[in-house]
Amino acid sequence: MSPRKRLLLFLGPVLIAGIILAGAWAWLSLYTRHNAGVEVPDVSKMTPMEAAAALEKLDLKTEVIDSVYNDDMAKGAVVDQDPDAGQTVKPDRTVYLVVNASHPKMLNMPSLVNLSKRQAISVLEILGLKVSEMQYRPDPCMDCVVAQMYKGEPIAAETRIRRGESITLVLGQGQKWRPRTGA
Repeated sequence: MSPRKRLLLFLGPVLIAGIILAGAWAWLSLYTRHNAGVEVPDVSKMTPMEAAAALEKLDLKTEVIDSVYNDDMAKGAVVDQDPDAGQTVKPDRTVYLVVNASHPKMLNMPSLVNLSKRQAISVLEILGLKVSEMQYRPDPCMDCVVAQMYKGEPIAAETRIRRGESITLVLGQGQKWRPRTGA
């Protein structure tokens, strides 16, 4: 076999592998859009429609993934976004939005009767309810919850109530109950 033929048998596969490798590299660069990027704008405090329009101009998509309730923000406004404002992303990326709900979350009123004042306040705080006032009435148990009131009326456990509402706790004064004696 001649040296020229031997060289061709060696360089042929190397040349073909090099062409395949260069083609794969070029395709990968196009597929991943290397060096193509868009800076994500700040869409907080916009409505989801306004945010979608602003992001669509930059070839970005939007999706609302959650809602929270915050009294300090406008109802229906974007509260959070992912990716955050200022980050660079590829075109056609989805920006996930969290919006402020228009109404607070509804929850079941807990049973506070027979709990201590401290326990009842703790349960209310955990659930996101407030204590508007504490009233006292004669009862043998001092600082025990005797009744729970909402807007001046008794509220039963498991009644649906909006988060953030105020509850009045009726507590015992710790006075001993004495039966009436006949005169």
